[in-house]
Amino acid sequence: MASITLEKVNKIYASGFEAVHEFDLHVADGEFVVLVGPSGCGKTTILRMIAGLEEVSGGSIYIGDRIVNGIAPKDRDVAMVFQNYALYPHMTVAGNIAFALKLRKVSKSEISEKVRKVGEILGLSQYLNQRPRQLSGGQRQRVAMGRAIVREPAVFLMDEPLSNLDASLRAQMRVEVLRIQRHLQVGTLYVTHDQVEAMTMGDRVVVLKDGHVQQCDTPKNLYSHPTNLFVAAFVGSPAMNLFKAGISSNGDVLDMGSQSIRLTEELYIMHPTLRQYASKSVVVGVRPEHLLIGEDRADRFTISSVIGLVEVLGSDTLVHFSAGAERMYIEGVANEAATDLADNEFNVKNEGIARLDPKVSVRIGEKVTLSAELDSIYFFDPITGNVIN
Repeated sequence: MASITLEKVNKIYASGFEAVHEFDLHVADGEFVVLVGPSGCGKTTILRMIAGLEEVSGGSIYIGDRIVNGIAPKDRDVAMVFQNYALYPHMTVAGNIAFALKLRKVSKSEISEKVRKVGEILGLSQYLNQRPRQLSGGQRQRVAMGRAIVREPAVFLMDEPLSNLDASLRAQMRVEVLRIQRHLQVGTLYVTHDQVEAMTMGDRVVVLKDGHVQQCDTPKNLYSHPTNLFVAAFVGSPAMNLFKAGISSNGDVLDMGSQSIRLTEELYIMHPTLRQYASKSVVVGVRPEHLLIGEDRADRFTISSVIGLVEVLGSDTLVHFSAGAERMYIEGVANEAATDLADNEFNVKNEGIARLDPKVSVRIGEKVTLSAELDSIYFFDPITGNVIN
């Protein structure tokens, strides 16, 4: 087994397009790291450079202690799992799993034993004599993983392996992939565009945009301590509410659309840099799940709102509200996927979302007070997008 290390890795195509910029990452032996970001952010390109399927324009890639920039893909000791299973339809499950070993001229007895062990690990023992067409999507993806596992590689690379599965099967397979990886203890780099998948699977998650790393951290820290607007909006479902606001010249009041909210000393203690934004614009952020109804207290951040839509989901209720303030959507981040924060331009809509307890009863058109604990409020610079601490 081995680690994966990338140092100042760049990828620039002949057209001049820079797909990956100065990328640094270390994946420890046995660690599960996820690359996440919108389409075109460079995550698959990074995976392909590690595998040797794309040339590196600059920087160094190590597998263990060995630099592999000039080494052929077949000699890098990596196994890659793709989103399309690419199974041989005329072969049995056992034949598909064993294919790479046959190419290596491994003995029949050793192949048989390795395939048997992999079948047990993946729960495929009873399907080894079946053809791929007889299997479900999840079973086919496990066969594709078996083909990688049987080689006993130093590292695993996985490129959106669950994207072709339906939602319920994806949730099941997330658990399966993690179980297998924990069992094998192989360093794994996993690519997805789905932030829910990234947050539930990764020991650490790298958020990418336009080939640049926005933040690399544990899922908990990405959620609780986003470094900028892009990460704040990308991580979490529904996305964080982001409202355009401004601070008064004396720093006492936050003007958020038609609302004036008192800025307490406690807020300034939590965000000391915020004092520099007197007479300036800011972006205020609060996650839907941190909002409550009917908590108008001096020690909370309160918003007067009108209910516009109610979605009853069973386990909770999503309430869409108007707060008389401009809500900012970073382009493409309104739902679970993100695309771009280009030139600091935003789509603006007068709507926020609160995730409430299903026992709470509200009606469309009802005026309510929404509030959140002070330590659940975020402030961002509208020009740089950086968090204001």
